[in-house]
Amino acid sequence: MMIGPKAYSAVVLAGMTKEEAIEEIKTLKNSIKELETALRSGEETGEEFYPKPQTRLSAFKEYLAEAKRYFKEMGWEEEFPEE
Repeated sequence: MMIGPKAYSAVVLAGMTKEEAIEEIKTLKNSIKELETALRSGEETGEEFYPKPQTRLSAFKEYLAEAKRYFKEMGWEEEFPEE
């Protein structure tokens, strides 16, 4: 089971420094790219595990949006390219 975006913000993002938030955003972007590539190419994506790859992809996208919101809410200048 994965946590929702608001819980992700409260549990994972809360208290992060600017540098930690940037790293979290980079990690989420990489995870999203890897899952999208694997799903497109038919690579093994841990299909036998739960949550399913498509569910993880959807959650990671929601987490990314929440991480970007947190970053802006903290008043930090954006240092990562928008996609």
